[in-house]
Amino acid sequence: MYELLRQCSWPEEEFKRRYNELGRHCFCRFEELKALEWLEGSMGVAIPSSLRTFYEEIGFGGFASPDEDSTGQRVFVVSPWALAELYLKMHESWRATPLENACRRLVDGEPDYPYHHLADEGEMPCIHLMERIYWVMRPLSDKPNAVYLQRGGDLLCEDFAELMKLLHEDPMCGWF
Repeated sequence: MYELLRQCSWPEEEFKRRYNELGRHCFCRFEELKALEWLEGSMGVAIPSSLRTFYEEIGFGGFASPDEDSTGQRVFVVSPWALAELYLKMHESWRATPLENACRRLVDGEPDYPYHHLADEGEMPCIHLMERIYWVMRPLSDKPNAVYLQRGGDLLCEDFAELMKLLHEDPMCGWF
């Protein structure tokens, strides 16, 4: 399914070396596939199948814009660990009172915004565009593989794989 992206997917050390090359898509192969099951268990929800397939076949990383004016801007498929952390912190934040969230930020030194501002309950941030802006999947919905704008936003693509094809062809896809 992702034949064109396999040429941009490297083991971790090579990924680190190549990531800052402008105008190149760059992905880190996720080689700990058993960890996906552990992450799903810790989140209490399955990673949508099309995202899981992407992690298994390509990994995580970014689509680079070939446009020199973009200064290397990337649309970034978040790592499985970041996905789990964001999802868990958002759910914890939704269930906490405003006072609990304020205390957690003071004690734990967490960011000065509650994580539930990133997405609505039931949304799983999967693509990072820029600070605090994500595209999300809704794994418990009737369209778990579809990708949406965050916070109850509009449908972008019916399937994660379809979005990956569009991003491979044009990382800006007319959305920026």
